[in-house]
Amino acid sequence: MGLLELPNPAAALKAVMDREAAGPTIIAPGIAVPHARVEGLSKIGAALGICPQGVFDSAVEGGKIRLFILFVGPVGNMKEHLGFLASVASLFQLDGFGESLLQQTTPARILETIKEAEKTV
Repeated sequence: MGLLELPNPAAALKAVMDREAAGPTIIAPGIAVPHARVEGLSKIGAALGICPQGVFDSAVEGGKIRLFILFVGPVGNMKEHLGFLASVASLFQLDGFGESLLQQTTPARILETIKEAEKTV
C-alpha cells in the first residue's frame, strides 16, 4: 500500500481487511475488488495485482483469484467510491477483458489495455 501514498497505510490496510471480513468483494470468477473508505484521503487511490497462477481462496467459485483491484477512497465521498466500483465492474463485464490483462507483460501494456477498454464502456 506504500505506492498509493496513503497518510496512514496501517489504517488503510485495517479498513480494507475489516471490509473484506464482512464479505469478500468478488465481481466475477477470479476477480476480487477489495476496497474501503479511509480517513485523510482526498481522492481514490487504486492498484492492480495480477497473479496468473491464482491465489487460492476457499470462498471463491473455482477457488482462485487471479486479478485484484484494490482501491481506497475518502470517507466523505460515498458517491465517488461507489462510482469507481461500478466502473471497475463495467470493465470486467467486457468479454475477454480480464483474460487480456493476464496476457500483458508490462505495466505500460496493462495501462494501454485498460484505456482501450474504457473507450468501449
